[in-house]
Amino acid sequence: MQITSIIIDRVERKSLKAVVSITINDCLIIDQIKIFTVKDDLQIGLPNKRSDDGDFSNFIEIINPHFYKLFERKILADYYCTPYGLKKQFSFPPSINTMRHLSISAVNINEIVNDNLILTVDFANSLRVFNVELLSRKEGMFLRFPAHWYKKGTKVCMPTIVCPVDAEIRQMYIDTIMASSEIQNYVFKLKKGN
Repeated sequence: MQITSIIIDRVERKSLKAVVSITINDCLIIDQIKIFTVKDDLQIGLPNKRSDDGDFSNFIEIINPHFYKLFERKILADYYCTPYGLKKQFSFPPSINTMRHLSISAVNINEIVNDNLILTVDFANSLRVFNVELLSRKEGMFLRFPAHWYKKGTKVCMPTIVCPVDAEIRQMYIDTIMASSEIQNYVFKLKKGN
């Protein structure tokens, strides 16, 4: 897994120092990563949401300690290279073997709501994405990645936190998820029950 692009927006609001967007292997974009200070030390905060009871739950989790160190080191190094008040993009050419490919290593069904599946998806045994929805529609299956709902005045906004770079990559992920044994078992049980 490689970070192929980083966009840093320095904001400098109280303890929040910057909001970061990264692209992994030119396939998957992760937005709303935050850089903040805790006791004069810079920390990385993964995208999360606050529940009704005040607890925070992450949209993603980095499950490979080696990748987390690389992730943190690269983001902080680029943060230091970005002047205050600016938004700057850093691009890193992917190596030949990682270009436009980020494999799904595991898929787990967390919940079933009206024949739609709420999944946890692991990418390359390094990154875990929670609350990925596999939606059943007349037109076929649709994949919705986690988004954060909020109100801005009278408008309801829903910026996506994690998403594939384009439709080709999204379709590749749908095909891979549909081919996983857990999803196949669920589809078989669903057809058998009808």
